[in-house]
Amino acid sequence: MVIGDFNAIRVDSERIGGHPRPLISMLECNDCLDKYCLFDLHSIGCIMSWCNDYLGVNKSWEKLDRVVSNNTFSVQFASAQLVYLKRKTSNHCPMVVHLELPFSSYGLVPFRFQNMWCLHETFLDCVQDIWDRHDSSFGL
Repeated sequence: MVIGDFNAIRVDSERIGGHPRPLISMLECNDCLDKYCLFDLHSIGCIMSWCNDYLGVNKSWEKLDRVVSNNTFSVQFASAQLVYLKRKTSNHCPMVVHLELPFSSYGLVPFRFQNMWCLHETFLDCVQDIWDRHDSSFGL
């Protein structure tokens, strides 16, 4: 995962107002991301992450700040998302990345009895054998 101000837009639709960006700068950004198989993390909140703070027709908004990741990251953190917060003092929107670890990584899973075990031909004998043992350190 790479987070930061890329200082480039990927497509012209990632800007509102201002002058069109040079095509070469968009191509360089896209070529670099493609070379390393990186893609934008799903985002919510503000659409554009930067504003030049000019007034009137000179005001310009662009998506310069982004989070990119690769397939390995997206498989491990499938529900990861980027949230753009509202600007306050900077001309860039703050970014927060929300990650959820898979359930299995939260620690030990409590024992759960499965009724289907009762259908196994040796189940009752196995349980009886364990109950008959006097060693309290041995469990199911």
